[in-house]
Amino acid sequence: MNQAAYQHILWAGVIGDALGVPVEMRRRDTFQVTGMQPAGTWRQPAGSWSDDTSLTLCLVASLTQQTGVDGLMTNAVAYLTTGQWTPNGVVFGVGRTCRTAIERYQQQVPALQCGPTAETANGNGALMRVAPLALALLSEPDLNRRLAIYQAYTVLTHGHLRAVFGSSLYLEILRHLLQGQSLPTAMTQTWQALQQQPQFAPEIATYRPLFEADLAQAPREKVPSSAYVVATLAAALWVNLRPGDFETTVLRAVNLGSDTDTVASVAATIKACRQPEQPLPTAWQAALQNQTLLQTTFAGLIQKLEAGEWHVRI
Repeated sequence: MNQAAYQHILWAGVIGDALGVPVEMRRRDTFQVTGMQPAGTWRQPAGSWSDDTSLTLCLVASLTQQTGVDGLMTNAVAYLTTGQWTPNGVVFGVGRTCRTAIERYQQQVPALQCGPTAETANGNGALMRVAPLALALLSEPDLNRRLAIYQAYTVLTHGHLRAVFGSSLYLEILRHLLQGQSLPTAMTQTWQALQQQPQFAPEIATYRPLFEADLAQAPREKVPSSAYVVATLAAALWVNLRPGDFETTVLRAVNLGSDTDTVASVAATIKACRQPEQPLPTAWQAALQNQTLLQTTFAGLIQKLEAGEWHVRI
């Protein structure tokens, strides 16, 4: 992969996030998003991105600096307490589970024990930030090592197995897409491989409908789009299984309603991994807030990726 492809994948998620921010938590079919817009749910300027991107930047910085999970959590504390890693110095819309985990780290709880483990703590707050791991681990051939890293970086905020399995499915799908496979093939191969992993056995039934039913044929009214990790992954896959270019796919995701920023961010990332050489919509990218922070943070990781000689630390 070249620099442009890395750029497209990393920026795509931010675009999806920013498109969804103004209508987050709004009910389906009570609005229609066609582009970047201001105000809305969080009263932010057009092009503002949320905790999805902020915590992704925390991960990108820790990968670049090779500071591991403690580096990510240290960055997350700075985000939550000082507004670092935000578009305009304002922290808004942080999920309860993520906030709890970050506050635990502030209280000296070990990073890998910070994520709540209750079944009710299965939001999408890990799914929304882990995509850079697919790029960082693209040359890692050992599935068991990849899964161990996915788990470690998920449980920082979400300690339940369902969230870990969701991250693992998502990241392995991205990996297959980056290797040139179609989305249906990527989904099939990911499911076949991961359902054989004994640690995931308790959650196989939870995710089976995404992979063994014909998700592409599901009617829109049957597609969930909440912050529940299974729902978010289902919605992001569904919009990508339907025909359409990047703009169509991401707007389709936003207009599902509910957790619009995360569904659109995950959907945009999947689309960009399917077509990493395709340029992103210029107007949307240009509208993003705090371009300097995004460019600088992403550039550091891309430089490392292009060098090809590094190690993802836990």
